[in-house]
Amino acid sequence: SITVTKKDSKTGAVLPGAVSELLNSGGTVVQTKTSGANGTVKFTDLLPGAYRVREKTAPEGYYIASSNTQNITVTAGTNSTATFTNTVITAKIKIKKIDKLTKEPLAGAEFTITRLSAPASHNGAGAGKVVAVLTTYANGLCETGWLEWGRYRVEGTKVPVHFVDNSHSTIHKASENGKT
Repeated sequence: SITVTKKDSKTGAVLPGAVSELLNSGGTVVQTKTSGANGTVKFTDLLPGAYRVREKTAPEGYYIASSNTQNITVTAGTNSTATFTNTVITAKIKIKKIDKLTKEPLAGAEFTITRLSAPASHNGAGAGKVVAVLTTYANGLCETGWLEWGRYRVEGTKVPVHFVDNSHSTIHKASENGKT
C-alpha cells in the first residue's frame, strides 16, 4: 500500500480535499482518491513494483504542490509513504478612491479590511479579524500586504477632508495569482 499525506508548507497542518492519483509504471491512472480530514489517502491492494503518485487537485485555497509527482516503489507486505506540501494562495487588495464628479484621485480616505473566511483547512481561523486599516495617498491609491486566500470585506471608514460620508463596503475574494 501507499499512504499519501497532504500538509500546509508553512504550518505543517494536514490538508483535507486534495485529489491524488496513483499511476502505474506505464503512466496509466489506476486509482484516484481525495484526502480526508486527517490529510491522507491510502492506495491499497497494490502489486509490488514502481508507481507514481501525482497531486491532481490542490485543497481549497492552495496552490498545487510545486513537486506534484513522486516515484514510489511498492514492496510486498510494506506500506510506502509520500508527503506533498502546498502553499496557501495569497493576493493583495488594491483600492482606488476618486471623486465621483471630477474623477480626481482622493487622498486621506480610510478603509478597513476584515477577513470573512479562510480555507477549510484553517477551520475559520481569522474570520472576523481586521487585517488592515489603509489610507489613500495623493494618487488616491492604497494597497494591502499579502493576504491569504479567503473572502474579505472592504469598508470605507473615513472620508477625506471636505467630503461627505458615503459609507459603503464590498466583499473581495483573494484568489490565485495575486488577483482580487
